[in-house]
Amino acid sequence: MDTLKQEAMHFVTESLPQNSQHYSDLFTGFSAAIRGTIAATQNAGVVERFKAFLKPYGLFTAGMYAVLALASIFIWPIFVLFPGLLIQLLSLIPFWAYNMTKKQHPLVNQQLFMEELKTVDPKIHADVAKGFGATKGGQSWLNETIDETKRSWHFSKYSLLLTVVSAVPIIGAILSFVGQTALVADRLGWNLFDIYTQESRHMSYKEQKEWMQANKWVILGFTLPFSLVTAIPFVGPFVVGFAQASAAHLFAERLYATPTTKKAY
Repeated sequence: MDTLKQEAMHFVTESLPQNSQHYSDLFTGFSAAIRGTIAATQNAGVVERFKAFLKPYGLFTAGMYAVLALASIFIWPIFVLFPGLLIQLLSLIPFWAYNMTKKQHPLVNQQLFMEELKTVDPKIHADVAKGFGATKGGQSWLNETIDETKRSWHFSKYSLLLTVVSAVPIIGAILSFVGQTALVADRLGWNLFDIYTQESRHMSYKEQKEWMQANKWVILGFTLPFSLVTAIPFVGPFVVGFAQASAAHLFAERLYATPTTKKAY
């Protein structure tokens, strides 16, 4: 258990800002989240796209809440043993519902982002849109599967680790909450911006990781408030759709300028 606690502590420490530039980037991302959400809610086109997003997303979210409530009747001793697990699940349900919606209805998420991006910067919108019809440069289905496994493994590994560590009295629950919040925020960033990195620029896992690493703290500043709000049962999860739309603001203002070897077409 000591080894697990040390590894969890290392992960949490790595998730904390180390210098003034990190703090500055966090603030930049946070302010973009606030401004972007306000703007997105006032965009009639985004509101219409949000309604289309809400139908499948709401069904997935409600279904998982129902499963959690039913399962709690039978597995409540596990929640007693691992007190951080329930908090983790409440954080993960909106994230899982978002991913399921994206897998089943990919255009819904893409349209939320692109509708707001068109308002923010039409030229960038046009450039990003060019890549949607392009091929992935002959990447095989096997390589795509391997890349997706790599993207998922980091998240799954630390999520399981934080669940185990939550059994440690007092500090375990704190580490689990802080770590899971940072983990969901990090993974949410990968998903919000893969409309650009994967769907438009068709980056490999290595290229996407480098792009995300170059923008780590500003993206984390953007996604942290959403990961915290979405953990609020029943109400919070429905902010995710506007997170996707408001991501267009941070993208146009900061992320689009990040050097990349990938062309849109």
